[in-house]
Amino acid sequence: SAGEHNLPYTKLVFATGATPFIPPIKGSGAKSLLTLNNLDDFVNCQQQVEKAESVLVIGGRLIGVELALDLSNAGKKVTLMEPASQLMANQLPEYVSHKLKQHLEMQAINIITGCSLNSLEKHENKLHAFIENNSNVIVDEVLVCAGLRSNIALAQQSNIEASRGICVDDYMQTSVKNIYALGDCAELNGQVRAYLQPTLISANALAKTLVGEKTKVALPNMMVKVKTPSYPIQIGGITSGDSISRWTLDFQSHGIIAKAYGKQENMVGFVVTNQQATQAFPLLRELQ
Repeated sequence: SAGEHNLPYTKLVFATGATPFIPPIKGSGAKSLLTLNNLDDFVNCQQQVEKAESVLVIGGRLIGVELALDLSNAGKKVTLMEPASQLMANQLPEYVSHKLKQHLEMQAINIITGCSLNSLEKHENKLHAFIENNSNVIVDEVLVCAGLRSNIALAQQSNIEASRGICVDDYMQTSVKNIYALGDCAELNGQVRAYLQPTLISANALAKTLVGEKTKVALPNMMVKVKTPSYPIQIGGITSGDSISRWTLDFQSHGIIAKAYGKQENMVGFVVTNQQATQAFPLLRELQ
């Protein structure tokens, strides 16, 4: 049709990224939801967030927790709501999550877990959030930090295998020869690695493959620093999923060292908090 162009290629790379997941929310306030996934989002909502005195953050994962603390430190009245029974459920053992929740509450952040939003109604300049536990939170703005969904529609239309992301092998090649995927849209070994470090490592390997030097992607054990300066947390390796058989927790007055062990009794991941965050790099070397 008019305006379409056919571009021949020998190799093709999907780098379609990801889109913020917005849970289905009923009510007249649903169109007022804000996201902060890119610079355009930031420009669009910067003024609204700056003017807001109160903010509801939906999503108690890594970004939601960091954002809630940032907003509280900026003088906002913050409510953080997470549908799971604990904060950062996919990354922290229950006890560490409980200590994080206590710390955020000490920063005057209202935490609601185990509940979802029933509806969001707009009345004059306020948003009324009606929550499953029959509570009603009234705020100026609502920010959604409920995770990302890989943009896989184009790949699916092209009959390329996709699940949570576009499925790739160790060379970042999809189910179709000479077609690759990279970044937030790519699923490698059953995981979408939506972080900068794995994307950079994958890009370096893929660049060599594309110019004829076939190179496998070898991702090292990753470490994630939770940006909560008043309660530092660092996470390394695997800290969730069926591969973990048990946790050990070492309680210190100045922090916690939590180690995750696999079914072969090998340490597969760790979480360190507060001053024990200094142990993150030695533990990472132990994993490797």
